[in-house]
Amino acid sequence: MWARVVPPGRGGPDTMKYRFIRDDGAVIDMPGSLWESLLARAFRNGWEPLGTECPRTGEWLPAGSPPCDSAGLRAWPAADYFSTRRQYVRPDDAWALGEAVLRAEPVSPDPGDRLERRRDLVCRKVARFAGQGGFLIDSAREEGL
Repeated sequence: MWARVVPPGRGGPDTMKYRFIRDDGAVIDMPGSLWESLLARAFRNGWEPLGTECPRTGEWLPAGSPPCDSAGLRAWPAADYFSTRRQYVRPDDAWALGEAVLRAEPVSPDPGDRLERRRDLVCRKVARFAGQGGFLIDSAREEGL
């Protein structure tokens, strides 16, 4: 249903850093590998992605391409939840994503597995963030993580 796309110049999920900017201005940062883990967890728990919307700027477009129309529409890869082009996740999709992640059982029942517990806590924090409104998917600066 959706596919991972690595933007040019990016090394993959372990080197990508995401910044999510919610409609109300709230911001949260997350490493790429955790974002992919969160999306997979949501998908396994019933999330049906509605697709992202075209960025409101034309920065991602090849030179000479027309920008999005006044409604923000153009040929956009709606399944793109992985690049950091400031694509928009609508509030209903963000809420469904968050709810699916929060329905998941904790990933590690072993209380000694601190890394997995930490990953689970971060995924749940981002899920609660997503459940409160639509957001842009952007690139995070290193100092923000």
